[in-house]
Amino acid sequence: MPARVPADVDVPWQLELTTEAGAVVTASGRLFAAAARRMDYSSLGMTQFLSPTIVFVLGVTVFAEPLRPIQLACFGFIWAAIAVFVWDTLARRRAISAQVAPT
Repeated sequence: MPARVPADVDVPWQLELTTEAGAVVTASGRLFAAAARRMDYSSLGMTQFLSPTIVFVLGVTVFAEPLRPIQLACFGFIWAAIAVFVWDTLARRRAISAQVAPT
């Protein structure tokens, strides 16, 4: 829906585009908030790592951004921490199901 302005006002197309983009951002934010209420926080946290990782990989592979060793080390440390988190979560779930399961 284009923005409604009086006929005698000269509005550049960027203003209309910005107005429409605001509506799109608002709608996507509301959809994210609705989905986030239905997820457990650990799953939601994991999905929050995907977007920066995708941008990082695209930057290095597709757009040929330079990758310094310190950046690669930080990326490795972040994903190592995620691996530890996932391992701990799975270990806790196995321990709980072992306690609940009849022997």
